[in-house]
Amino acid sequence: MTLSEKAAERRKRIRPLLDSFYDYISQVQRSLGKLKNAIQNALALKSRVYRIFENGQVPLTNNP
Repeated sequence: MTLSEKAAERRKRIRPLLDSFYDYISQVQRSLGKLKNAIQNALALKSRVYRIFENGQVPLTNNP
């Protein structure tokens, strides 16, 4: 599988899930404490997460 095919497959399968996740957490209103921090962190890192759709060489996980 080429890198462009891999990126296209990710856009097809993973992007709808991530879009739903970010839509949901952006609508959470009364979050406090650690949940609030986790939501803010996830939203701040959204652009970095979406890089997996631009380049098929970017790994889906940082675990070895």
